[in-house]
Amino acid sequence: MAVGAKNSTQFDKIGAINGVPEVKIGSLGPVDFLSISGPPPPPDAISVDPTYYVFTTAGGTEGVSVVTCSEAGIPSTFTASVTSDPQSIIEELVTTGGSSGDTIWVSVITNSTQHTSCASATITLTCGDAECDLIIYQDGTVEGCS
Repeated sequence: MAVGAKNSTQFDKIGAINGVPEVKIGSLGPVDFLSISGPPPPPDAISVDPTYYVFTTAGGTEGVSVVTCSEAGIPSTFTASVTSDPQSIIEELVTTGGSSGDTIWVSVITNSTQHTSCASATITLTCGDAECDLIIYQDGTVEGCS
């Protein structure tokens, strides 16, 4: 009987079961782990809440929206830039980038005479391949934004 064998029919020699080397027991053969695939990762995503913000004629600097972004389902970073501002209401885009969960801060001019009706600007945020827009409004000196 071999060392470690319960009886002579179970083990023929040390490290083998019935003459089969233990290294072969349960072996599937070579496995190419690169060929094993699962479902594709989720697409990149970005959103803002709320999707717009209204400043009064007084303007100022405010935290206007919270960003949620992910790349392949993992919380990630974003960039932000002013992509449209025809009435020049954005004085400064304070937050030009950050991480998921951060707040976008914007400085808007004081509107004493620049525009009489509601003005708007667009801030575009990017996370990986995903984009979304945040719209900034400012009340006019005569007509407010509704």
